[in-house]
Amino acid sequence: MPSKVAIIERIGERELLLPELIARGLAAHDRVEYYLLLLKSAQARAQAPQQPAPNLRVQREASGVADASLDRVVDSSSDRGNQTTYIPGACLIIDRLFEELRRVLTVLEAAGPVRPALRERAALYVRRLEELNASVPCCADDLVTDATISGLASLSRNGHDTVHQLIVDLHGELSSLQADVSPENVDGARAYGLTDPDRVLLTAFMSGVRETAGLKFDHPGLGTTAARDGSRLSIENDLGSTESHVVVFHVEDLSVTITYTDVHRSRVRFFQDLLHAYDVAWTPVPTEPGSGYEMTDGRFAADTPRQLEDFLTFAGSRLVFLIDWNRARKRLARLVSKSEATGLLKWAADSNIGHRAFLQAGDLRLVETAFERAVPQQSRLGARLDELLGRQAARLFLMSVLRTAAAGLNAGQSTRLIEDKVEAELLRYLQTPERQVLAGVAAALLTCWTRKLTVWLAPRLRDI
Repeated sequence: MPSKVAIIERIGERELLLPELIARGLAAHDRVEYYLLLLKSAQARAQAPQQPAPNLRVQREASGVADASLDRVVDSSSDRGNQTTYIPGACLIIDRLFEELRRVLTVLEAAGPVRPALRERAALYVRRLEELNASVPCCADDLVTDATISGLASLSRNGHDTVHQLIVDLHGELSSLQADVSPENVDGARAYGLTDPDRVLLTAFMSGVRETAGLKFDHPGLGTTAARDGSRLSIENDLGSTESHVVVFHVEDLSVTITYTDVHRSRVRFFQDLLHAYDVAWTPVPTEPGSGYEMTDGRFAADTPRQLEDFLTFAGSRLVFLIDWNRARKRLARLVSKSEATGLLKWAADSNIGHRAFLQAGDLRLVETAFERAVPQQSRLGARLDELLGRQAARLFLMSVLRTAAAGLNAGQSTRLIEDKVEAELLRYLQTPERQVLAGVAAALLTCWTRKLTVWLAPRLRDI
């Protein structure tokens, strides 16, 4: 599955990528420093075994290296004579060090098109890395010479390059890049190189995001990054933790182009429906075979600057309803048909209620608990809700469940109180003056379980 960075890069938003890439480059630099420190500490321990041996666990965890087995490397290293040190896993450590250096270089190469002065230097760094990597001798049986560690850890002297010198130079480039792209905060969005008109448009977008952001509750997502990219403003919104779930808005003059990628085709259609109030023309974008996601472009042309701002505000307010959408659809589809489940999610979005409260408050458990209390002779809900209540009644009841969950969580109510309110609402649909619905539910449940029991018994009876 491609990463968000890879997708945004394909869209062509290098300015939006730079902050993320720099952060990744600095993280890779931290891991390089850890691996270098690990080799030097192992060598020092081998040469002075009587000294206490630091395991460097704190440094490892701070650098983001997850391999806890490295904490035993220093204590397990030993001097083998002839200026040679045995360091467990030395070959792997050196390989990882160069792998992380390549990650740092990837940042500088990616920055080249938007920082032309860096392009030639990045090519030089690549050549230096290749030459240094080729000069490191093979450490057979994890035996490393003092000269090898010196070549890795020393700063350059007498015109000779070293890995440590390359690390210092690359960190300087990253720091310079970071200073160039230091963000400003525009109503909660990270922004880079914006003009005053850009800030007006981004403020309009962020007002929409803030309008509904609370409906995601504790779910991650909705972080916004904006940048001026040549003649257009680009706005990217983080839709949560799914790597291939990306939306980028490109604003140029009075037109907005939306590039949206998603692994769920049905959610692509749902997003398009959310913006149906505006005349957005959608075009599917071909993706590579096996990419695992669908990409679509939408274009909206505003008649006036005010209409453009209104559209950005509205679009920003709809994004929260994409978060955790597929899980909500699956839960609701166990109670009603798939198309009805999607219709309920659309109603919840149009009503600014959303589905995250339903999920957070217990989703199916809310309905199952209500049935267990209302129909105590049944141990669990054993049939689809629209089969028990009818399609219209089931839809109205689930609308009330979504509304009750959202209102309850927003008011800080307990799950038990929300369950009580859902039960009370269910009783309205089960108890008519003639009590016919309640009897019908019991009969439907009995029929459902009888059918399941018959299916389970049939093959077993044949074997008797």
